[in-house]
Amino acid sequence: MPLRPRRRRPATRDAIEEADVGAELTRAIGETQARYQTLRLRAAELMAHQKQADAARHRARRAAARLEEAIRAALAAAERAERQGDTESAAAHRADAARDARRLAVTRRDLDQLDALARRWSGDATATMEAVEGHLAVLRRRLSEHQQLLAELRQAEARERLNQAVAGSRWAPRPAPDLDALRDEVRRRWAEASGGGPGVAG
Repeated sequence: MPLRPRRRRPATRDAIEEADVGAELTRAIGETQARYQTLRLRAAELMAHQKQADAARHRARRAAARLEEAIRAALAAAERAERQGDTESAAAHRADAARDARRLAVTRRDLDQLDALARRWSGDATATMEAVEGHLAVLRRRLSEHQQLLAELRQAEARERLNQAVAGSRWAPRPAPDLDALRDEVRRRWAEASGGGPGVAG
């Protein structure tokens, strides 16, 4: 005999409300996580650019140092040639020095641009990393709030179910009598217990 599929119980209002609140909190956390991941990727890109700029600056400094040394060597050779009366060699050495000086000017200009670019990337990377840390703190706080709010929601639902159960049972508390009726009842019972019979005042 084939088994009949079990009928699913309809979702209760509490379950629906909990699902709605949980979905809202999960969506907020998801947005924070997405922003956090985007900032992390951006920070990684900026740091990679900064490393590239630092490497290019190092190469430019080494090239500038070589050109400066070549210029000094060419000028020194030109002076020696002039002292020896070799004006042709002196002119050639000075031409070499002038050519290297032009190359040095270009290299220094590139180095200045690389310095500015590295400073900008460094500042952007620092600001982005601070934003990453800030979003990480927000994410942790929201995760904690998520757990706390869901726990509070479940506690509130449990309290509501308990109140509903108590209200619908025979143990539901009765309305409190007024003070005069309570005083009359106490006196009546005291009189009966004292043997005075009903209706005897104390």
